[in-house]
Amino acid sequence: MLALCGCGLLVLILLRCSHARADWSRLGQLHRCEAGGVQSLAFVLTFPILLAVLMVMVQISQLMIGQMFVQYAAFAGARSASVWLPAVTPLELANQINELPQETGPESMMIEATSNIESDKLRKIRSAVIQACAPMAPSRDLGAAAQSPEIMQIAAATQQLLPRLVPSTQSNSRMNARIANKLGYCDRNTQVFVVWQDGQNADGSDSITGPSYNPRTHPTVVFQPYEVGWQDPVTVHVVHQFALLPGPGRLLAKRITRADGLPDRVSGRIQQNSRDYSETVYTTTIHASATMTVEGIQSLRPFVQEE
Repeated sequence: MLALCGCGLLVLILLRCSHARADWSRLGQLHRCEAGGVQSLAFVLTFPILLAVLMVMVQISQLMIGQMFVQYAAFAGARSASVWLPAVTPLELANQINELPQETGPESMMIEATSNIESDKLRKIRSAVIQACAPMAPSRDLGAAAQSPEIMQIAAATQQLLPRLVPSTQSNSRMNARIANKLGYCDRNTQVFVVWQDGQNADGSDSITGPSYNPRTHPTVVFQPYEVGWQDPVTVHVVHQFALLPGPGRLLAKRITRADGLPDRVSGRIQQNSRDYSETVYTTTIHASATMTVEGIQSLRPFVQEE
């Protein structure tokens, strides 16, 4: 709009300097004129609006794709949790996590898998989520390198594996940098929360013989909040800061005054960050959750042999 106003002002200056006389009555004939100059002028006037609408349509389609990617990332994290939680690692026993939950309630326990967490199992869960989110992350260099060691290892392994799977990428000298940029952005902008709870009987009760490996009401076994039992449901919550395109992101971040008097519900969802990156990045938050049960070591149920 500023460029168009500047061009209009320049035209007025040229008219005044050339002593031309403006015939405003001929403006009514423009819509019937089919000369090339008029058509070009109409295209120049409408092209910025058409381009803005087109970019918003592209951004909306990317948001829909991003929602599907985050949903798949939550499923990948839940699938990783069902496999890794019952496993034995050098620092953790089966069905146990080497971290105390941040929130412990009567029904569930929650812990956030961060980049500096000590639990090997939670690191595996977080790595699965970040790998699933990487395809939708920006590939340009934003100065956001990966922070966690496992993501750095994944980036190096992917850079070696991709040319073997897709030989055509060997001629692309920027492919390795794009892989590192995508994983680095997801490592900084993805939060993973793991929530588990004790399984219950079909009637909702938490009895001694219930399916939980770590029952709360057992008379002799002490309940441990860091233990995840057999068939206990585990939910993985993923919160990802989805990067918008620079043009539509700047447009959507502008606060507008609606004609109906209602508040603007779009600009408040757009975050603008120019401190942590080499350029201004516009993001919006996408949430997703997925739940699976742990199919590891079975419950310590009392065995009764029928005669």
